[in-house]
Amino acid sequence: MSHDEVALIDSYLTSEMRVLEWGCGGSTNYFTPKVREFISVEHKAEWWKRIRTPDLDIRLIPARLEMPVPHDLKAYPPRYYEIFRDYVETPRTWGRFDAVLIDGRARLFCAVEAIQHLLGPGGYLFFHDFFPRTRYQTFRLWREPIASVQTGRTLAVFRA
Repeated sequence: MSHDEVALIDSYLTSEMRVLEWGCGGSTNYFTPKVREFISVEHKAEWWKRIRTPDLDIRLIPARLEMPVPHDLKAYPPRYYEIFRDYVETPRTWGRFDAVLIDGRARLFCAVEAIQHLLGPGGYLFFHDFFPRTRYQTFRLWREPIASVQTGRTLAVFRA
């Protein structure tokens, strides 16, 4: 994430928040100490093993089938939701969150899941790489961004 993207997320976070992140990485290390609780979900075991430390709550929820998904994919392939169903739906069992950061797989499905089941009233959804990937624009059927960074890899902020 760029400095501007991190700064925008920082501007919404408080020390009392409970945050969920789909897709762990540098942001996991950076944001964890800034909030009351930060849970990250990862689907790839090799990356999970490399990133996790005792002070980070990173939960491995593997895809049902390991399937390479090219970054330039224009639409989700058949069965994509089924492959990532556990990854998308398991966080429902962990209660409500004040904010959700989406920076992993099945992002559009995760965004809809967050709005419908995970975010409490007034919660924030941070959607990384939102603007350059046209398939994500359908999320605007549910919400319009309230803030964004449109340089670098981009970030859109939505309200629950």
